[in-house]
Amino acid sequence: MSNKNTPIPLFDSLEHLLETSIEKQIPHIQSRLPEGIDANEVASDYRHTCQFLRAYRGSAETFKSYRREVERLLQWSWFVHKKTLKMLRRSDMETFLEFCQSPPHQWIGIKHVTRFIEKDGLRIANPIWRPFVVAITKKAHRDGDIPDIKAFNLSQSALQAIFAVLSSYF
Repeated sequence: MSNKNTPIPLFDSLEHLLETSIEKQIPHIQSRLPEGIDANEVASDYRHTCQFLRAYRGSAETFKSYRREVERLLQWSWFVHKKTLKMLRRSDMETFLEFCQSPPHQWIGIKHVTRFIEKDGLRIANPIWRPFVVAITKKAHRDGDIPDIKAFNLSQSALQAIFAVLSSYF
């Protein structure tokens, strides 16, 4: 994942997030930051978000939903918008929602995959993971259709989930 324009997973599964030191992941994230963004503030954002996510350890599905949405926000904020959480304003959130409705193609996958994988005894970012996934119906899949990144469309319920999660987050 050497391309800095390709998003990276930020938060592992709940099990690994609870077991692994938050500090171990920060250098990996900071190494990919664009110029002009404060690496210490990014580390603070990351710690804050890990604490937020760990609070949902009692509900695996809630954790997954919240992780997905805050991960997308942080990726966009740090790597695209080049701002930390403290710098975000309401207008930035509108821009983020527009981004979610039409993300760059390198942010869209054609299937759900795990965020991290085991390689040589280490847990590393999965190079084929993407924050958005284009979906097709089971019938379309049975009929031989294949997912097309150009056909990505964020549903109304997905937009509502973004609002709900980020409202709780902030």
